[in-house]
Amino acid sequence: MRLEFFLQGKVRGKERPRFAKGGYAYTPNNTREYEEKVKNAYRLHFGDTKIQGNVPLKLELEIGMLIPKSRPTKEKEMLLQNKYAVKKPDIDNIEKIVTDALNEVAYEDDVQICVVIKSRYWVLTESEEGVKIIIEVI
Repeated sequence: MRLEFFLQGKVRGKERPRFAKGGYAYTPNNTREYEEKVKNAYRLHFGDTKIQGNVPLKLELEIGMLIPKSRPTKEKEMLLQNKYAVKKPDIDNIEKIVTDALNEVAYEDDVQICVVIKSRYWVLTESEEGVKIIIEVI
């Protein structure tokens, strides 16, 4: 089984929990909103389809980061030649927000993910900006 979809838009990473005055931890709004966006994109493509059972999974993330419009044309060309985007958010935080969002939606638990392939690269247009997510049973 292979599930593949594209989440268009500005990419976010998982933020650290925040602590309230009472000492309890909570998830920041930006993280919660992006996790909902990931879930909604998944459900839009696959509905209630969920990988059943405790099976090993492979996760691939292809992350397109938009080159800022303020960059000079020569610099944009250079960035595209180098291909890979060295830019915040950290790639592991992007992985974490996606895998946490898809818990109990696409699969039982993210502990099932045994192989991860991820890359972050530059793109020129907003329509290319986002995360291509591929989940495959191995």
